[in-house]
Formats: sequence, C-alpha cells, structure tokens
Amino acid sequence: MIQEYLILCPEQDMCLGSMFKRNFPFFDKSACTPCECDDSCVRRSTCCPSKFYRQTDTPYFIEYQKNISITEKETPMSCFEPLWNPKGIRSKRSYWMIKTCPNDINCISPPSINISSSTPVTSLATNQTYRNIQCALCNKEETPSLVEWEKKKFCNLRSALFAKEDVNSLYQSVFSLNPVCNIGFYPSTFYEDKVQPCVEYTHEDKCNESNTENNVVDAYLIKACQEFYLPYIFYNIIYKNIYCALCEHDITNLPIQYFSGKEWGEDFLPNPFSALINFQQIPDEPIKKSLACAKNQMLDNRLNMCLDIECEVEYFYHNQSCSLVHQMTLCIGIGMLVHFNWLSVVCWMSLCSFQVFQAFTSFRISEVKVVSKVLLCLLVDLIICLSLVVINVVVSFVKSNRENFGYSVLTCYIADSDMVLFTFALPVGVLICINMFMFAVTVFRISKRIDVQKSQEEHKMRAYFRLSTITGVTWLFGFLAQFTGHQLFDILHTVFSGGQGLFLYLAFGLSLTTKQINSNHLKDSKTLT
Repeated sequence: MIQEYLILCPEQDMCLGSMFKRNFPFFDKSACTPCECDDSCVRRSTCCPSKFYRQTDTPYFIEYQKNISITEKETPMSCFEPLWNPKGIRSKRSYWMIKTCPNDINCISPPSINISSSTPVTSLATNQTYRNIQCALCNKEETPSLVEWEKKKFCNLRSALFAKEDVNSLYQSVFSLNPVCNIGFYPSTFYEDKVQPCVEYTHEDKCNESNTENNVVDAYLIKACQEFYLPYIFYNIIYKNIYCALCEHDITNLPIQYFSGKEWGEDFLPNPFSALINFQQIPDEPIKKSLACAKNQMLDNRLNMCLDIECEVEYFYHNQSCSLVHQMTLCIGIGMLVHFNWLSVVCWMSLCSFQVFQAFTSFRISEVKVVSKVLLCLLVDLIICLSLVVINVVVSFVKSNRENFGYSVLTCYIADSDMVLFTFALPVGVLICINMFMFAVTVFRISKRIDVQKSQEEHKMRAYFRLSTITGVTWLFGFLAQFTGHQLFDILHTVFSGGQGLFLYLAFGLSLTTKQINSNHLKDSKTLT
C-alpha cells in the first residue's frame, strides 16, 4: 500500500523525520494533495499511509512526528463545499467542517427556504467550524460564541445575478431543475484564519463494483479507498485518494502531476458571476413538528428528530414521568436486612471457628454455660454487623448531601461500589483470613497432641474439621470469582453458600438424629422385654 502511494506521490512525507523527506522536481503541480503526520490528521482522515507503520526500536536519525494535544473523542471532520443547493452550480471553495453530532448522530436537515439551517457557523471559543448551528449546539457550543458565515449569490448568467426577486423566487431559481444561480457561504475576513480550506473529491468510490482495467480489485485497495481522504487529480476527475483511482486504472496509466489552468485549479470549474447578498430582511422559517415520536420519545426541534427519554438508573419512564423501580422505604429496608444478614452469617462462622480454635489450643477447661456463650457470641455479632451497616448509612448520607442512605432502590443493596468494598467485601475477607489462620493453627496443635482419646475426641475432631472447612472455602470461591471473572467459581460459591445449612446438618445434626433414633429403639426394646 505504501509502495503505490510513494510511486504516485513521490514528494510526500514518510513521517520519519527530515532525513526521509523526499524531493522530486515537478514541472507543474503534484497530482496528490499533501498528507499529514501529526495526530490531528485522524479527525480528517488525511494521515500519510506510512504514519501508522512504526517500529519500536529505531535508529537515532528517525524522528517520529510528536503528537499534538487532541481529544480522542473529538467529532470527525469532513471536507464540504458549503452551498444552499448542494446539487446546484459549484462555488470552487471547500472547507473542513463538523457535520455530525457525537456518536455519529445526524444534524443535517434537507435544504429548505430557511437558509439559516444551511448556513455554516464558526465558534470563536473553540475555533471549530460546523455545517450549521444545529451541529454546533449538539457539540455543546455556546450560542454567543457562534458566528454565521457570509452568503454570496453566484450565477452563470450576469442578468440572473442582478434580477430583482424575493425569497420565494430566489429559492425557486436555486432549486429548479436547471438552476442558473446558487448561494455559497464564505467565512468573514476577520476569522478566516480559523477556517481550514480543503479539496473536495468529485468522483464517487467505485471500488466495490470491481470495474478496473484488469477487472481485479484487491481487498486492501477497497479498504484504503474508504479510509484515507487524500484527493488525487486525474485529468478532469478528483478521486478521494490514489487507491480509489487504482480501483479503476492501472498504476502505469496514472500521472504524478497535473497542469494548472488546464485540468484543475482556477479554470477547472466554471467561473460564475457572484455578489454578496443580504438576508437580514428574510425571516427564518419556523420549525414545524414533522415527526410523530413514540411514547418514550420527544421531538428535538433543532435536530428535527426523535430522541429517547432516559431516566436515571433507579427510575423507569411511565405515564410521561420517571417512577421509582421499587418503593424506596421497602427497598432500603430490604437492602439493610440483606447487608446485615450476610455479615451476620460470616461473623457467626468466624465465631464458631474461634470456638473450635479455643477448644483445641487451650489446655485450660473453662466452665462456661452454653447459654452464656451463645449470648456473648450474639452480642459480638450484633455489634460488628450493626456497626458496618450504620457506617454505610452515615457515610452515604453525608456524601450525597442527605439524598440517599447508601442502598439503591434499583438493586435493594449497597449502592456505592466503594462502600461495598469497605463495609462488606473487606470485612468478610478479613474474617475469612482469620478463620483460615485459626483452622491451620488448630490442625497443627491437634497433630502435636498425643493424649487425644480414640473414642469421643476423634468424633469431635472430625466434626470440627468439617465445620472449619465449610466456614472458609465457600467464601473463597466468591473472591476467586471476583478476581478471575470465571463463572465456575460463581456457581460453586452459590451452591456451597446456599447449601450451608444442609452441610451443617450433615456435619452435626445427622449424627444426633441417628443417635436419638437408636436411643428410642433401645427404649422400645427394653419396654417389650
């Protein structure tokens, strides 16, 4: 691709520094328009083909063009000849303009008697030029900083230029089947330096039609023809770039220069009679509602298009208003309850793990009643869990200027991801790490004890091991799912956490149930005897 470009455009920059700039003695003018190497060329598609072919390790004498300060999300620019009737007679002047809204939303309406909708504007604040005021407004320009371009009437006939006519007859003469006049738009002299002229191509892309001299079109030619805007002059035709010309002609038949005054330049297009015209007395045509929008849309009069009505994430659009997805009080209450319960589950598991740790690592047998232990654990659990819930509510209430309590009415859970981290994920992670540490210490101490009874102590040891495994591993699956993004860990975490009650029953309750059944059978047998 670069080879063909350098053959037909021998004086173009290779974007490798001054040592690699090529000189070629033209008899007249180059058939190629200049390409660019700085990053601003991306908006206009005028980059040199060699710009993007860069090596990571290069000699010192290769100097890549340094990037200039541009915004990646800037709206693309297009080369456009500003005319009231784009299909009428030409004005010979084209300029770089923005003619779309962000995200490629169209802001160009068909030409009408309201000439203001076709008049370009330039922003004195940003130095950007727009196809019309609608395009400027949707790109967040302020109206006071916008300046309309001057209007000039030009005709093929001198008599038509000075004909007295009102706005209706002028509109008819410009948009007739065979128009002899047109209205062109030009920047005023005091801000003309803020506008960039360009060359507009006159020949549409025909690469996809495969009508070349050899009847073969390479895939790279089709792609390059669409991507680059580097006009190429071939006799009385201006192609979008050399690749569009190569789609129709062999490279040996394409020239590298053109003769000014004969093929392109001042005499390339007709030279009509022209004169400035004052449209101040012509009132703007009122914008009429011409579109029927859906129930969830509204009409934008400036863009003359229907825009979707979108509510905030906690609301949905219903009956011409945004309604809450859930009832606020109920949803906040459910969010607090879910938050507290999950913390309580993990906290209780850690307290149970601590009891296991204490039982196997303490040689002192403390005589504490079971009820007192349960009440103490319940108090510790309430203090820890309620503290985290209160922290989430207070911090969120202060940060939102008293607008929310930290729980989303859309999900009925913690709204802020930072608060999810500090009031749930981090405490759970710390408790699980402590739990696993106590489990490891317990295993080590048990392995060192030699006075473990083979009957009752072995049974307790197996039960405690099962409990310790359940309390830690299931939540590790949840953290692994967040870190790796694998759905398998999510499934394992859901299954094991949801079946935690069943696992506890199998670890402890089943043996007690079996023991109770055997005891009942023994009593029945004694009664019969």
